[in-house]
Amino acid sequence: MTLDAEGNEIAADPPEDVEVFCNVRSVGIETWATVAELGIKPEAQIQVRSCDYDNQTLVLLNGREYDVSYTSTRGDFTIITLATHIPNG
Repeated sequence: MTLDAEGNEIAADPPEDVEVFCNVRSVGIETWATVAELGIKPEAQIQVRSCDYDNQTLVLLNGREYDVSYTSTRGDFTIITLATHIPNG
């Protein structure tokens, strides 16, 4: 979905896939504590260069699709916490 000139939500063409290099991180206790308050169960965490992240909401990592559940930007890098994506079907 996207917004038109009047601010109404309209269907949009899916964005092109973008390949981005990332560092896979372990989900530590600090992350668990932070996102547990939001009701999220993190399954994976990656680190990308902030200039490569454009607020995408889906990530394909090692053949699995994840929802972006939480992000944290620290200077040149953004840490993205991922949760399992359940496709509509």
